[in-house]
Amino acid sequence: MTRVKTCLLLVTLTAIYGGCHGRVVTGHTVVAQKSVARDATREELFEAYNLIARGTKTLNATVVLKPTAGSKYSGVIDEYHEVKAFLLAARPAEIRVIGQAPVVGTTVFDMASDGETFRVSIPSKNKFLVGPVAAEHAKSGDSW
Repeated sequence: MTRVKTCLLLVTLTAIYGGCHGRVVTGHTVVAQKSVARDATREELFEAYNLIARGTKTLNATVVLKPTAGSKYSGVIDEYHEVKAFLLAARPAEIRVIGQAPVVGTTVFDMASDGETFRVSIPSKNKFLVGPVAAEHAKSGDSW
């Protein structure tokens, strides 16, 4: 039994020694460096951005949002905790944003728009809102 333990100890030490002192880098490639920084005017930057944006058909991103709600007429703005959100967009005007609560990952809101109409689901309040994208509330403070 002692001999087996000694053999296992030697095998373990050999594996640890071989693994810890081996090379971590498995390959090495030298890439020619290009100058990234340069001077540009605002118009040149917008043109470069628009060139990239015109070629983009869809966008999938994970973002952190700090949702706010309120009305410019009432003067009351409610701020909520930051939420992790998934942003899905497609040209020309389709967008979907799904916000999830931190840690537990439950859906806080799910918003979609086709560029003309928006739809928002708020499961915690058991609400589903629909309206035109360009709509503004009347001064009376009517809610959706």
